[in-house]
Amino acid sequence: MLKLVLTCFLLISHYAMAQPIQGSVTTWANNDYQPVVGQKVILKIFNAKKQIAASQAQTDPEGTYTFDIENQKDWFYQVSVPFDNTFFDSKFFAYPTRIVENITIAPTTGSIDDIQTTEVVFLEFGGTDLVKVTHQVELINTGKKAYHYGKTDAQPLALKLIEGGFNPSLIDGITRQEVRLDGETHTMFLDIMLPPGATKSFRFSYMYPLDHRGILFVRPNTQGYQSIHIISNKDQIKLAKDDATEIAIPESLGTKFSKAFELNLNKPSIHVKIGGVIPIKYQMRLWTLYFSLLLAVALLLYFFIKPSKQEEVTAEILQEKIKTLKASTNPSAKTLHQIDLLQRQLYHILYD
Repeated sequence: MLKLVLTCFLLISHYAMAQPIQGSVTTWANNDYQPVVGQKVILKIFNAKKQIAASQAQTDPEGTYTFDIENQKDWFYQVSVPFDNTFFDSKFFAYPTRIVENITIAPTTGSIDDIQTTEVVFLEFGGTDLVKVTHQVELINTGKKAYHYGKTDAQPLALKLIEGGFNPSLIDGITRQEVRLDGETHTMFLDIMLPPGATKSFRFSYMYPLDHRGILFVRPNTQGYQSIHIISNKDQIKLAKDDATEIAIPESLGTKFSKAFELNLNKPSIHVKIGGVIPIKYQMRLWTLYFSLLLAVALLLYFFIKPSKQEEVTAEILQEKIKTLKASTNPSAKTLHQIDLLQRQLYHILYD
């Protein structure tokens, strides 16, 4: 019985290790993906980041290919399709992946005229003056040729980052091999190939130190942009009416964000200032200035507007005033009344 179990285990293991690698090759025609027949396909095999072997196959009438390669758990693979002096590569994969994503081939171009871009920029303010900036980007190739960054006449696919940002992080949809960062120009270059009809969506983020100047968002070239949205979790952010239009927050974002704008793309380039949020350090300075002004006003009131002390009244002073008034000839009724009041006051001082 034990021998039978071991035999079955070995057979199952061998079958799993011998499972073929399969995929398909298509081309974009008549607004649809069509299978490519008889296309050469190369399987590259890597171990410890070095290519150690390769195998070739051709696509069948349905545009599919198969490699009968024994699995090795420490090996990595990549499928590459040579066409129009360009290699159309799959992503790297390893065991247990055996089905490769479809590869679309087409004549290549370095022009970005047929690439449409939509972008959403999320601004997340917290308890400090650091703002988390997240870009959500979608690229669509609407042309009949594949865009390839390596063409000698290629126009760069690039995104301008907010100047002063730091600690960039790729979230999803893009790899480090597809990105080049230029610190001097604050630009992210995309080293990608985008087949016709294909869409590439990705997200990345970085931190930005907020100061009194606000946030300057720049796009030197708006060619191909379908829309750009700025979404924030602070109600206070402001954009000039000539630069943007306030819109409702998409329900899919829930209650985390509270303000949204759509930028006006009626200019070949945009330079938009995002203001309205005062940095915490400047808020503290304003409060300090406010309390300093209150203290200054209080001191002014105390030293310059306080009532003067009344002259101290003594019996001698009253007697002198009474004597002076009685010395006048033909005193008036008013004088006599004043003498009477002073005598009453003198009485209280002497006998109370």
